[in-house]
Amino acid sequence: MSNDLLTELVDKIPQKMEFVIESNIALDYSHPKALKFPLTIYTDARWLKVEDLLSIRNLGKIKLKKTNFDCSDVNKFIQYWSDCDEDMIEAVWIKLKEGTQIDEQQLIKNLIVISDISNGQHEWDWIFMKPRNMGNRKFVVGQLEFRKNEIIFSANDPLKGNFSNEYSILELVHQKRDCEEKIRKMEKEFRGLRDAEKKKLQMELKELERKLTDLNRDYEIRNVET
Repeated sequence: MSNDLLTELVDKIPQKMEFVIESNIALDYSHPKALKFPLTIYTDARWLKVEDLLSIRNLGKIKLKKTNFDCSDVNKFIQYWSDCDEDMIEAVWIKLKEGTQIDEQQLIKNLIVISDISNGQHEWDWIFMKPRNMGNRKFVVGQLEFRKNEIIFSANDPLKGNFSNEYSILELVHQKRDCEEKIRKMEKEFRGLRDAEKKKLQMELKELERKLTDLNRDYEIRNVET
């Protein structure tokens, strides 16, 4: 499909409609509305850049059947999702660049996640996370599914569906991490001058660990740093 024809279609079709393009698209194509529809499917999405994904807000579903994205691009998108003030999307399905192998460590780099302990035993593996910035958001349980060179990232409302347990675990994990950071900072900066406050934080940490132990039966807690 020519760039001019595709631009004409994108410009004319109301943004409330679903948008499906099965033709090949030139690598130099670009349009600010290309990912602004409630459901968008591109058979050929190799022309899309990560920056296009970062611009989406309050959308339904996107499916990209052929892309030039790799695992570091997906990680960049998820990092942005984690820090964004607004809901971005309910689900995006991406087939990575041809020949790309899933690098799980790269996908979740610098993220706090929980992964199903049975990963590797099913067709799809999955990982859950919550945003660092909750902002004014409703879809705050991120789910990353992957197999071969396919990735699905979805954002879910913990008040609907079956994500309340994952959300509760993730909330405790983040609270525990924050508490540990406060203790480390206090030990470094005050060197025993605020022992009473430190003891209070240590008791809080112990209680968070107890709650996590009671609640979490199915997930491995992971924090992959650079």
